[in-house]
Amino acid sequence: MYSIKNKNNVYTLLLAIIIAVTGCKKLVEIDPPIDTVGPEIVFKTNDNAANAIAGLYSYMIYNEDQPCLTNGMMTIGGGLIGDELIPTMGAQDLDAYELYTNKIRLSNVWINGMFWGPTYKVIYTANSILEGEAASTSVLLSDSARNQLRSEARLVRGFSYFYLYNLYGDVPMVTSTDVLAHSAMPRTAIDLVKKQVEEDLLFAYQHLPANYDVSRGEKIRPSSYTAAALLARFYLYEKRWADALAMADVVINSGKFTLAATNKVFKANSSEAIWQLKLSANGDKYLQESFYLSPQTDGSMLSEADLEMLFQIDPIILIGLIPNYYLTPSLAGSFENNDLRKKDWIRSLKMPNIEPYNGITYSWPVKHPRLDPETYDVFKPYYTVVRFAELYLISAEAKAQSGDLSGAITDLNTIRSRAGLNGTTATGKEDLLTAILKERRVEFFAEWGHRWFDLKRTEKSATVLGSLTQKQPWSDHSLLLFIPTADIKADPNLKQNPGYSY
Repeated sequence: MYSIKNKNNVYTLLLAIIIAVTGCKKLVEIDPPIDTVGPEIVFKTNDNAANAIAGLYSYMIYNEDQPCLTNGMMTIGGGLIGDELIPTMGAQDLDAYELYTNKIRLSNVWINGMFWGPTYKVIYTANSILEGEAASTSVLLSDSARNQLRSEARLVRGFSYFYLYNLYGDVPMVTSTDVLAHSAMPRTAIDLVKKQVEEDLLFAYQHLPANYDVSRGEKIRPSSYTAAALLARFYLYEKRWADALAMADVVINSGKFTLAATNKVFKANSSEAIWQLKLSANGDKYLQESFYLSPQTDGSMLSEADLEMLFQIDPIILIGLIPNYYLTPSLAGSFENNDLRKKDWIRSLKMPNIEPYNGITYSWPVKHPRLDPETYDVFKPYYTVVRFAELYLISAEAKAQSGDLSGAITDLNTIRSRAGLNGTTATGKEDLLTAILKERRVEFFAEWGHRWFDLKRTEKSATVLGSLTQKQPWSDHSLLLFIPTADIKADPNLKQNPGYSY
């Protein structure tokens, strides 16, 4: 778990994040003693508070320019462990290959460094914001700013724990910055963690504004609809169908969002976006996901003759036309004819039938590409976290599970219509649930590990993933990741997940 030596260091960390976001802007009127960085400084004014929460989001998307769960690695890691992505370099890309084959060793760099620690750092920062606001007695910090701080910090904490328990099962539930209390903390029962997630998201839903005024109309800070959407997802996973439907209806019936055209869905502040993270950097900065899932140069418009000519010039040139991780043939082939999502969200390149390329067709997602496919400028670094389409498919599944098959069909067909497809032919409950799961696969591929989590929550992992050649022999223990070895060694009460041993 991410550890901090003392509470003042938490505020120092938070202040450092704020400075990174605001550049040289002075946060306080006078230079304080070095050991007095605390809530009265960070939360003295409304602007200080806004900078603190902006710093939290900056860390989530930037993470010191290192890959982590919240800036693309949930998509890539989940895609490899599931049935969405293949490492282009095969076993030479050893850490990724272990995820792809579900033969993950305790030395795996990805699992040791990209998920657990950075996510707990997000949680610690959210906790420090909550404690800093509560401790601040500044009259310059308004009640509305305090409410906004509490609500956003709790939403982020709930969001983070949702991913942690889906990745690891029972996890230590840290709700303060009291390091001594947490230094030897055991894993918390998953039901208690889920209860905390629900409480955090409900608090955010009840207290966040139903607009994006605080971020000047940009969807880079959550609204009450963000919390409602996350609650709908939470309830869906818990099979609380009525609650999932109620929260989905809050968003669907709000009139605040619409399904965007497929070539506009992932644009900055699109009509479909409910929450996005923004990478505040120079124009030559890419999202981490874009770096790994997009080739250096998009050669999808090149003919086989063009590629053979390039190969004759220098075989190495073609490597720049292939992403680090590409879509599995089963995923690329799962789209129906004339599906606009395949047209607008996927690019493909058939390599020449020459060693070592051997005529392989590489397909990759362009939801968050390096370059905007329309303008060829650097894609604006807005990373979509939650979007409107999910609520229709949550609603469809909840209705199907509750016996409202006609309502489920209507919701499902809303998504299919946007993709340019005819209505579903599914009629009975089980056929309809299968159709919804398939629709989720082609709608949310290469997004935040949705597909892997869907297979887990519907108990289809052994059937679907266990049938894949590269994952033989199959073992259910791989449905949970191992806890980083350094944390296990540092905390004698922290026990490893079954199936992983030293």
